[in-house]
Amino acid sequence: MTGLEQKRISRLFEHAAHGASAVAIAVGVLVLLGWAFDLAPLKSVFSGLVVMKANTALGFILAGASLWAATISRAPGRRPLMVARFCGGAMLLLGLLVLAEHLTGLDFNIDQLLVRDITTLPGDIPGRFALSTAACFAALGTALLLLTWEKGGFVLVVHALASVPILVAGAALVSYGYDLEAFLRINLNYTPMALHTAAVFVVLGLGIISARPYYPFRHILTSDSVAGNMARRLLPTAIGMQLAMGWLLMKGLQAGYLSAAVGLALFVVANIGGLSAIIQWNSVRLYQAEALRRLAEKHISERIKELEAFFHLSALAKRKDFALDSLYQELANVLPESWQYPEIACARIVMGESEIRTANFGLSEWMQAAPIKVHGAVVGQIEVGYLEQKPEEDEGPFLKEERRLINAIAERLGQIIELKRAEDALKQASAYTRSLIEASLDPLVTISVEGKITDVNEATVRATGVSREALLGSDFSNYFTEQDKARDGYQKAFAKGFVTDYPLALRHVSGWVMEVLYNASVYRNEKGDVIGLFAAARDITERKRAEEALRESEERFHAIFDWVNDAIFIHDMATGTLLDVNRRMTEMYGYSHDEALKLDVGTLSAGTPPYTQEDALRRLASAARGEPQTFEWLAKDKTGRLFWVEVAIRSARLDGQDRLLVSVRDISERKQAQKALQESEERYRSVIAALFEGILLLDADGAILASNPSAERMLGLTLDQLAGRTPFDPRWRAMHEDGSPFPGEAHPTWVTLQTGEPCHNVIMGVHKPDGTLTWMSTNSQPLYRPGDAKPYAVVASFADITERKRAEEDLQALQNQLREQAFRDPLTGLYNRRYLEETLWRELARAGREGHPLSILIGDVDHFKRLNDTYGHLAGDEVLRTLGRLLQHHARSSDIPCRYGGEEFVVVLPDMPPEAAQARAELVRRDVEDLHIAFGEAEIVATLSIGVSSYPTHGKTAEELIGAADHALYAAKQSGRNRVCYAGEKEEQRAVASEIRTVG
Repeated sequence: MTGLEQKRISRLFEHAAHGASAVAIAVGVLVLLGWAFDLAPLKSVFSGLVVMKANTALGFILAGASLWAATISRAPGRRPLMVARFCGGAMLLLGLLVLAEHLTGLDFNIDQLLVRDITTLPGDIPGRFALSTAACFAALGTALLLLTWEKGGFVLVVHALASVPILVAGAALVSYGYDLEAFLRINLNYTPMALHTAAVFVVLGLGIISARPYYPFRHILTSDSVAGNMARRLLPTAIGMQLAMGWLLMKGLQAGYLSAAVGLALFVVANIGGLSAIIQWNSVRLYQAEALRRLAEKHISERIKELEAFFHLSALAKRKDFALDSLYQELANVLPESWQYPEIACARIVMGESEIRTANFGLSEWMQAAPIKVHGAVVGQIEVGYLEQKPEEDEGPFLKEERRLINAIAERLGQIIELKRAEDALKQASAYTRSLIEASLDPLVTISVEGKITDVNEATVRATGVSREALLGSDFSNYFTEQDKARDGYQKAFAKGFVTDYPLALRHVSGWVMEVLYNASVYRNEKGDVIGLFAAARDITERKRAEEALRESEERFHAIFDWVNDAIFIHDMATGTLLDVNRRMTEMYGYSHDEALKLDVGTLSAGTPPYTQEDALRRLASAARGEPQTFEWLAKDKTGRLFWVEVAIRSARLDGQDRLLVSVRDISERKQAQKALQESEERYRSVIAALFEGILLLDADGAILASNPSAERMLGLTLDQLAGRTPFDPRWRAMHEDGSPFPGEAHPTWVTLQTGEPCHNVIMGVHKPDGTLTWMSTNSQPLYRPGDAKPYAVVASFADITERKRAEEDLQALQNQLREQAFRDPLTGLYNRRYLEETLWRELARAGREGHPLSILIGDVDHFKRLNDTYGHLAGDEVLRTLGRLLQHHARSSDIPCRYGGEEFVVVLPDMPPEAAQARAELVRRDVEDLHIAFGEAEIVATLSIGVSSYPTHGKTAEELIGAADHALYAAKQSGRNRVCYAGEKEEQRAVASEIRTVG
């Protein structure tokens, strides 16, 4: 069955119950109208047939209403269910009462309520409907009541009860078709079932057994299974063929064409032949369906293998931080499993110069390949082949699906490679973005939906004075002077999605407050859910100060305008008309304010070229076009006196209007001073040349312009050789005091040029052309032109401190030597007791902080007094020196071997557990035992007793650990010397020490 056919049948059964309900209600209503208006066709369908009783019509209306209410979609509430039960119960009661009348012979008059109906059949109670009709109503009513409970256990009962009207009414319909009155009534004394009554009963029965999708009759007929196909084909054919053949046989017998025996034989033969043909036809269809199913299973199996290949490839690509090389290898190994004959299949992936292949790979003539493309360019190739030939079959050694599969895998692999490269690029971009965030001078912070800080940049750490670790997880509002306002700000951002220019005061731990404006916006996860807030603060402290200063400036503007030392003219930009002048202008030119406003620029000029009115107007026009003018001018006052001025013309926006501002400064005295300045410069050059310090003048690009003789002497270069050199010139071979290269961008002259700040006492070494290293202390000072924000040059002065450096280095070496001598034992070269006391507590603190072990060895030369008495104190010193060298030989870089006093030594062993410490002590003891120390003609043999203690088993302080090791040393002495003892419990150690001291 096609999908369209199945959909049509399912839709038919979906409406079967409602259709049956509609038919029952419609027939019941029409019959009641027939009784009401005495319309015979409505009561009996055909003239002369049995009429449907009025009560039967009422029962059909109740049955239709019950079935409709029981099968409609459930809305909230129980009303439809109650309607179904009420109508079904009423129909059941109607059927049971009529059955009771038939069985008992009583007349309850329930069938005379609607219409007065008198019949003349023998034994009939007037108006009563047929006994078979009552039985059908009782069965239908019970089935409808059970239908409303929808219990799984009632399915078979509902089907059995619904089958009663189908069989009984079906028999009545057959009797009408075959004209058999015996099927119309059980007994001649009972009323027969009407034609339309029988039809409605059959329709209602079919509607009930089709009321639920899971009912067997509906479920099987609408399914695409073998049972469903067989039922849909055989059931209508079997029923229709039997009815048709029975009717034809009956007509033949009635016409006398056939005898009863011949008719029966023909009926049997026709049934056998017809049913056999139907079964054979259905078997062929089922066989074809089975063949299609097997073919579909084969294709599904191939698709499963393809899907497994794609699933495996996707799973490899979903691994976190997977490597493409491992992806190629695993893909090559899994590819043969997806082909038709995996046992002889092999695969290879070629990527540039590299090949990834299966273990059994070999070239053969049965190969297929697909290119791997990334962004449309071929970057490699996938190859799959068979090592031997298989039967050609209908498609050859390769299935069409396999050819499509290798192309699809190659395409998917290309996409994964693109994705991997994109992910790598994204990681680089993320690192780059993080660098940008950290490089930002503005405090940046991310905030969770709970208002907790989840990330910050270094600028935030500087602004708050709180470490990054302390900031993370803390409440964002804690760092502002108005915490409630800060909390309202980020809550508003979460609600709105963003905030801009939100004012807050950020508090530093030192108490300093920074005025900031915050811009914040939410960020979301892949599902679009808001997971946090990104906020950036802009320091407006300076801006607030500037705004305050601007307000003050505006208040002082007119005072400044009037009291500034320069004469100021304000002209209309379009016409050049003079609009205003300040007090200094009237003093400089000798005109009153009102007189000045009536003047033109020609009156205020010398009048001789190039100081005429035309020249002045031309300069005003240039300034109006956006070309600021600064020049010297020969002016004339009211008395006709000529004097020199410096004029600056700028365009400006005043009170919303375009204006020209002309600033005029009297430079008569400056002109007179220029000559004196030239003479002063000559004297200045002489002083610079005589200075012992080196002097360099560098331009804005860092190139050397001038130098004095001292600079040339210190650098070993002439002015011609220095000219044009910059701090970046590699020939300087400049270096820091620690010997690292001194980059040009760190040179004090370049720093001053870039920042405008002077530098002082910068130490650097410079190599002369002859290789000599000269150490210098360099200062730099910026030079500015009036009005410029950046220096136009820089002056560098430097002094030769080479001899001072050498003296400092000698002094440092001497200090190091003295410090070494202060912490070393002069006889053994080991650390002394003072150094032990200074370092042991630090090592214990580190061990406690990091959870690392620490052990201590205390060793004492056995019978050292006897050795001194026998060989002399010089021999004893030689033994101690040899023992010191041995301990240094066994010491790690982190160990601390010390002479504790006399012939006693202590070794601190950081990060060493007890077992390793005991092994180290035993190794030292054996090496001492094996020593043969030559002293004069004698050969001295000495032994060593050692006590071992460990942190924190034997104590957590230096005193406790040394005491525990000392007690263990005494225990080693007591137990025979030349041995290692590990510290035991404290009470045992005290007992041993006490015993030893008692003994001697």
